[in-house]
Amino acid sequence: MKKILVMTLVSLLVLINSVAKGIQFHAGQQVSLAAGDTVYKDHYAWAQTVKINGVVQGDLIAGGQWIEIQGTISHDLFAFGQKVAVLGIVRGDVNGFAQEVRINGEVDGGIRAAAARVIINGSVKGDILAGSGQVIVSKDAIVEGDITIGSGELIIEGTVLGSVKGNVGRAVLAGVVGKDVDLAIDDGFEVPAGAKIGGDLKYRCRKPIDIKGTVAGQVTFKEYIHYVKVKRLWSPVKVVFKIWSVVAALVIGLVLVALSKRATRGMGDAVHSNPLKSLGWGFLFLIAIPVIFLISMILIITIPLGFALLGLYLVLLYLSRIYAGLFAGREILERLIGREVSPYGAVVIGVVLVWVLISLPYVGWLFHLTAIIFGLGGMLLGLRKMVTPQTTPTSAMQPQQ
Repeated sequence: MKKILVMTLVSLLVLINSVAKGIQFHAGQQVSLAAGDTVYKDHYAWAQTVKINGVVQGDLIAGGQWIEIQGTISHDLFAFGQKVAVLGIVRGDVNGFAQEVRINGEVDGGIRAAAARVIINGSVKGDILAGSGQVIVSKDAIVEGDITIGSGELIIEGTVLGSVKGNVGRAVLAGVVGKDVDLAIDDGFEVPAGAKIGGDLKYRCRKPIDIKGTVAGQVTFKEYIHYVKVKRLWSPVKVVFKIWSVVAALVIGLVLVALSKRATRGMGDAVHSNPLKSLGWGFLFLIAIPVIFLISMILIITIPLGFALLGLYLVLLYLSRIYAGLFAGREILERLIGREVSPYGAVVIGVVLVWVLISLPYVGWLFHLTAIIFGLGGMLLGLRKMVTPQTTPTSAMQPQQ
């Protein structure tokens, strides 16, 4: 079992290392494609700032704090970042996962976005599917397809040639909607003078509104009753499940330590000596594998490999929390005792601590994410140190460009 686990992780490490080379991962740096330059294949860009002013004759898969497209993407855009701005042209679809997705240019395909804000100032020929805190179609924007959303606020001041449907907290339809509107609205709804709806208007709201705009079809109102469900933070079933999950994690953690004390020690040393590097590699791993899975689904022929990689990814996500507990337990005990401690004791203390933190209401997700990133980074760094013992830590872990 130990040999199988080590061989699997080594193979995955080689894959991640090769992917990192192709992705041009530059932590804290900028990746750019100058105007006039052309990439004749899919382009991978991962950095703090990604700027594409040239032409990508394929898909662009980008991750970073700021992603800006002023050039042309011939196929699809997959963007993971804090802010994503399309100022140029995307011939395919835009898939944005960010704090803000802004479209000032042209999108020939559709938009799929999970973001705090989605702002459309340009033109979109396809459909828009968004899960967002706020969706804005500005005055000069044109959306030729349908809009389907789950949003806190929807503001349409421009033109939507298709239909609009979904669930929103508040909606203002001040522009033009060419077809039907079907919305469930929690807070407020406005159709001011000058607004035009070319089809039927169906809305569920707390009370009917005074529609000042023009509706070509039938208007149907249904009272929307907002039920407040009182949810108990802790129920007997949930408590039993939490206890069972902690016990299972403890057993798995102790087995892993028993299988290879050297490996667990190496992973702990990697996190202790390079905490920021562990975070960086852990974050890269967390983002890169889903991207590789999506690409494998698109290529079709690699679908079996994609599902195998996804299965391994889910297993490592679970193990990452256990290793994060091992790291945390080791640090706590060594600071208290002042000497090297048994990995078994570190597993017990650390795993219980991590599971308590990730179970906290409201802030547990943050501890959960941190534990996963640290755990993944520690496993990758520790394994790399094991398989390349002749290389110094600095040179071994320098990201390839």
